[in-house]
Amino acid sequence: MPQIFDWEQFGHSIGSVHDGGRESVDGQQARLALDALIGPAVIHEAVDLFIKGGPGCSLAGKALQVFRSRTAMQYCYEIFRSDAAEIERRFAVILLIDVSDESVLDWLPEFLSDPTEHIPIWAAKILEQLTYGDMVVYREDDARRCLELIANHPDPRVAAFAEEIRPRLYPSDSP
Repeated sequence: MPQIFDWEQFGHSIGSVHDGGRESVDGQQARLALDALIGPAVIHEAVDLFIKGGPGCSLAGKALQVFRSRTAMQYCYEIFRSDAAEIERRFAVILLIDVSDESVLDWLPEFLSDPTEHIPIWAAKILEQLTYGDMVVYREDDARRCLELIANHPDPRVAAFAEEIRPRLYPSDSP
């Protein structure tokens, strides 16, 4: 049977296959492989379907959630930054709640400063979700900076998330 996907070459390109064939793979590398197998066109289509709604949108959203695609994350961010309708920008950020990994921390300050009513709320929810899943281990300092932005946010609905998030980022300070 002909080889469809060159796992060894791809593994070398992402650093999971080392000289001599030794391998060390983490979840993020596995997600990169899924991104490559599925391809950006299908991932973008799934994001668009989730945002616009219609038959299959829940399945598309759940599939994106399962593998936390960096391609999907980046596409959501592009939609947020575009001149798309506010509802589409909002749903792009909503989708990030379930599909993000710790790299989204770079975008949270921008989401939190967005002038629309709902996007800062969803930004706080993203950090809450990341801390539930213990997905900020390697970027705790960035997560804590985002927490302070949330705690000091002028919208009390956003600031209220700080009470839920703080114990997960500062567990030794909890009763």
